[in-house]
Amino acid sequence: MKPAWVTLICGLLLLIPAAAGLFLTGVPTVLIPLPALTIVPAFLLDALHLQAVAVVIPTILFFVWTPGLFRGSKAMPKRTYVLFVITTVLSVIWFIGGWKYRLRY
Repeated sequence: MKPAWVTLICGLLLLIPAAAGLFLTGVPTVLIPLPALTIVPAFLLDALHLQAVAVVIPTILFFVWTPGLFRGSKAMPKRTYVLFVITTVLSVIWFIGGWKYRLRY
């Protein structure tokens, strides 16, 4: 199968968990915790009654982040490593900053 088709199918499969997280139960659960990648845009698009558009955001981000997959490239973009480091540092800061609330509540 051509790399472009595999990438397209994988990107479109991201619609399933995004739709489940946003529309399946309507409330956060253990299995479907309403990820921020879909719920924040859904809140912002609520005034225009376009909450369903938020489901395609993970797919669009996947296609924009890794366009080399359409050409069959197996190399990970260098920006992925930078994003990983930034996310790790911010998660540690969030964890340390929220520790006092954990102890209180």
